[in-house]
Amino acid sequence: MLVEYTRVWWKNHIVRRSRTYTEVTNSDGSRTDTPAPGEIFQQGTYLNETNLNQMDQGIADCAEAVNDLEERKAEEFIFTASIPPTGWVGTAAPFTRQIAVNGILASDRPIIDIVQSGTFTSDSRICESWTGITRITARNNGLTITAEVVPEVEIPIQVRCFRHG
Repeated sequence: MLVEYTRVWWKNHIVRRSRTYTEVTNSDGSRTDTPAPGEIFQQGTYLNETNLNQMDQGIADCAEAVNDLEERKAEEFIFTASIPPTGWVGTAAPFTRQIAVNGILASDRPIIDIVQSGTFTSDSRICESWTGITRITARNNGLTITAEVVPEVEIPIQVRCFRHG
């Protein structure tokens, strides 16, 4: 729902002599102070019901929009798995392999990256094997992996998915 909001563009009231008053003694002896600002250089924006209600409505509309976004926020799911160097199908590229990832859905569009946590040498071998992977697609409780080159080492991966409720 789009709500049109007309900005007020508030202005300060600028006068020659701010906080200057003319004092008048009333017949009962009381005094009345009347503003005597002199020349007005800029008429300020009136602080009144119309302007304040418009601002209040704009804040309420923004709060409602934020709440609507919060309700539609995607939920993140993180899975871990490993791509093994064995069990690949095919005698020539492309090679395929399915692995189990409990909880992933065929409708997910996963974001996948390798997990490096070993030595420089072992992580380098993982990176090299990762370059042979050409495609990964989700299926219910698993992934189907396609490769130009079968990995030489096990590739630990992290799989992130975002689902809207």
